[in-house]
Amino acid sequence: MTTIAWTVLLAIGLLWPAHTRSAFDGVPLDGRLEAVAIGLLVPALWWLDRSFLLKRSAQILIAALIAVKIAGALLPQEGLCARFTMVAPVSGEIQTIPFDEPRGVLRSWDVRADWRGEAPRCTAIVDRPYAAASAFPAWFTNAIDFIRPGRPDLMMAISGTLSAETAGTLTVATGATMTVAGAIGGEPVSAAGGSTITRPLSAGHHAIDLHARMAGQDWRFDPQWNGASAFGGGRLTIDDRTVSRPLAVAIMTVTTTIVAVLVAVWIAAALARHQPGTPAVVWTIATALILAASAATGRVERWSGVLLIGSALVPVAPASRTIRGAFLLVGVPWLALFAVRSLPLVGHFSIYSADDWLTYQVAGYRIFMHGYWLEGGSATFDYQPLYRWISGALHLVFGDSSVGETYADAAALLGGALLAFALVRETVGFRAGLFAAAATLATFSSGTSWYFVGRGLSEIAAAGFAFLAAFALLRARSGAAAAAVPAGLWAVLMFYTRLNH
Repeated sequence: MTTIAWTVLLAIGLLWPAHTRSAFDGVPLDGRLEAVAIGLLVPALWWLDRSFLLKRSAQILIAALIAVKIAGALLPQEGLCARFTMVAPVSGEIQTIPFDEPRGVLRSWDVRADWRGEAPRCTAIVDRPYAAASAFPAWFTNAIDFIRPGRPDLMMAISGTLSAETAGTLTVATGATMTVAGAIGGEPVSAAGGSTITRPLSAGHHAIDLHARMAGQDWRFDPQWNGASAFGGGRLTIDDRTVSRPLAVAIMTVTTTIVAVLVAVWIAAALARHQPGTPAVVWTIATALILAASAATGRVERWSGVLLIGSALVPVAPASRTIRGAFLLVGVPWLALFAVRSLPLVGHFSIYSADDWLTYQVAGYRIFMHGYWLEGGSATFDYQPLYRWISGALHLVFGDSSVGETYADAAALLGGALLAFALVRETVGFRAGLFAAAATLATFSSGTSWYFVGRGLSEIAAAGFAFLAAFALLRARSGAAAAAVPAGLWAVLMFYTRLNH
């Protein structure tokens, strides 16, 4: 119970959305460092060594992180308020799933905004530059393009306040298919055809009120103050409340430092506890680098699982010939592959094909944004319903990006590999178990089902629940009879996620 309590506190500290921008400012996890560290590395460390949370040093760091988040919540929200709308109400149906926004307001997966409001003032908080259309909080364009191709009346309103200690120049780079008009500091500004807004400003607080027509696909929004990014340090806020920049910078620095120290100490503690031996550590690091390089270049990544078969030949300390030892040898390189492979997805929304992929996404939107929790997004309870809630929950954490689905699929497949290890080791031995784990991943990565990873479908998620049910049954058979209860729970979740499993 103590571990569960500190796990919950850790999740609150890491995921609670901060008002002050930093490298680890909570959901949505739309920065590459925080997406990998919080979305992938921390869950892996928790599984590898969750006893770390019982140490006083870990508890002090977690408590300090929560305290800093609470202090930062007293400050105004940093960034700019974005509101996406269409002139006419949006109404349509995508494979029996309704997509309705009667007020024409189009919401993003940003829990810092008025995401559940009937008439949201902000549909997203802009706290970073957008260099391409996919970086905008515009996940909804997938549904709009299906219902009303061309998006003739899509608009984006940007509002907030810029605080300047000294005189300077604010520039805003825009996209070639955007038409922007409005006012900065009370003076009218405009841009079209990809031109840049330039506005000299005196020291003080200046209101920003911009309205953009979003045509085509060439979008850009990059505000800079005196040639550097205007975001960070409390310079931009969503309303007319301002904050001392030194205070904002201090909170940003302390937050980043606490999370970085927490993760680093946790990694050291996990290695010290398991101590697989020098050859195993060298193998893990070298293989992780090779698979990361293959993901970065796009070459031979589908044969990554075959390389992992070599783990069966690596000497491992007797005390580490466990399932967690197998995780280090096979799982760490596997997760490194997907951490690098999915980096381009972080902070960018995906373009969904008009099939079950888009259907799950729209149903999740209807559930989480409009509260159809029991109906599931449509009156007809089909398309293996539970995955709608899973995809929606992942979007709440990772924002408009679908990188969370890639992480979840990679973890579920790794669970299958570790299940194969556990079954084979019991009858044949540790090395044969490693071979079985690697062969499981090799079978998947080199086969035709490779494209399913991150595809946002229910098959792998349901298989993940099946693997958890099997693990629970193994524990029950080993004498922990109570583990049969969660086995039943996981099996029910498997069924509702993919009925034909």
